[in-house]
Amino acid sequence: MRKNRDHALSENLPVIAMIFCVPVGMLVSEIGGGMTAGVLFMGNQDMATTASYFTSSLFALAVLAGFKWWYRPKYEGSVRMHVSMKDILPEYLFGMGYVLLSAILLLCIHHFCFKPSLDALGMSLSAGFVEETAFRAMPIAIAMRYFRDSGDKTLKAAVITSLIFGLAHAFNILAGATPVLAVVQVICTFCHGLFMCMLYQRTGSILPSIFLHVVNDFVFLTMDPTLTEGVMTGQLTWYNILDTVLMIAHAVYAVYVLRRNHQPPIQEIWDRKWNREEEAKEEESVG
Repeated sequence: MRKNRDHALSENLPVIAMIFCVPVGMLVSEIGGGMTAGVLFMGNQDMATTASYFTSSLFALAVLAGFKWWYRPKYEGSVRMHVSMKDILPEYLFGMGYVLLSAILLLCIHHFCFKPSLDALGMSLSAGFVEETAFRAMPIAIAMRYFRDSGDKTLKAAVITSLIFGLAHAFNILAGATPVLAVVQVICTFCHGLFMCMLYQRTGSILPSIFLHVVNDFVFLTMDPTLTEGVMTGQLTWYNILDTVLMIAHAVYAVYVLRRNHQPPIQEIWDRKWNREEEAKEEESVG
């Protein structure tokens, strides 16, 4: 059997290890994707910018592979699902329902504005792959392995990663968001993060969260003309308030699932993902 790597930071300071994953995942994906696109389309800045969205998505997958390699042979990776889509159909319909309702409201508010583009698709893919990798796939996996066993492990992991995700969007104020809208986006992304964490923890796979994230961002980037490269600009509207209420409802639903419905099955999924049963057998044989 291959020798396990020493993961002292994850074992002794799991929260710090979770936080560390975020800049590593973001920087490797964004810088790697940007440099690759720059080389491929040298001399054409517009094409390089568009291509960087797609190449950063590929680098995010490479980060996931690297994370799996780093924790080998313990961790099986963040892609394989441990439940069927039928098992999480209520949760997924809840998430897609929000996207559909948002699309209808945006179409009505902005006089059926719909402006799809290659850049919008690329930005949506990049946000889905890069952010789910950096803010969910790696930190949640560390928490589910190295947090002390307790009844609230799943919820604690989701809250910590969602707080990081939400607070990271506070920097949108530097990109033109007003203080009020920056706070609104922090609240919405925190709630959005809780829901995505719940999907990941329930399935053992980051793919459902990535797909929902991509669809959600594509809707807003193509139907909301007040967004500037994903940043809320302008003034607070009743739609922003309604959207915040809907996102809070998502967060409440996610907390309900994590605390009441599926806690033991979630722990079983992550025990399998980290080969905890095999470890226990090895410890018994050594003892």
